[in-house]
Amino acid sequence: MNTKDLYIKVNQLIEGKEFDDRRELIKRQNELARTILLKEKDLTNSDFSNLRFNCYGLDDMCKNNSGIDFSGLDLTGSNFSNSVMMWSNFSNCILDNTKFDYANLHRANFQNSSMYKVHMHWTSADGAEFNGSNIEKLNAYFAILDSAEFKDCDLSCASISNSNLKYCEFIGSILDNLIFEKCDMFKTNISKSSVNNTGFNEVNLLTLIAQDVCFNKAHKYASSMPKFMREEMSND
Repeated sequence: MNTKDLYIKVNQLIEGKEFDDRRELIKRQNELARTILLKEKDLTNSDFSNLRFNCYGLDDMCKNNSGIDFSGLDLTGSNFSNSVMMWSNFSNCILDNTKFDYANLHRANFQNSSMYKVHMHWTSADGAEFNGSNIEKLNAYFAILDSAEFKDCDLSCASISNSNLKYCEFIGSILDNLIFEKCDMFKTNISKSSVNNTGFNEVNLLTLIAQDVCFNKAHKYASSMPKFMREEMSND
């Protein structure tokens, strides 16, 4: 399956029909896209780059996962680069080795999904929900992830660099061997998380929220950090 095929099939189903406004059209397009996707036998390695059945410009009206519903699908190895997937639903999906480079994933739902080795370069996923997902070896570079939720996730061996993580919640997650490098972690919350051998390279941690976290096995390269954290690391 690819973007062009999906467009053609959706447009064939709506041809000749009239809609009161753009919002109604987008909603119907997304519903038909879901129906078509469910009929496909194999969606692995799909090329959905530049896919734009979306709510772009209608953010206040397009809420509650009113984007495309991909929930429960196996999309292993697929490509969503340059796509606009605002408010879309990827919950309970298999997204291993999937690319979301330059994609707009504003408020998308990725809860309880398998996201091993997912690629997010220059991705915008502000406010997205990843709770309960396996995101081992995530590669995020210049990603906008502010206010995203990563509660109870496994982010082992991930690499997140030059990214906006303001107000992100990593509560109760596994952050072992993860490298945060040159990230904005203003009021990022990693409470009750595992941080064994976690790197905070050139990161300002003065506003980091970290209750019930032991830092004695974390890397020591943060640009600045609270006194209690520095003391714990010095005991390593």
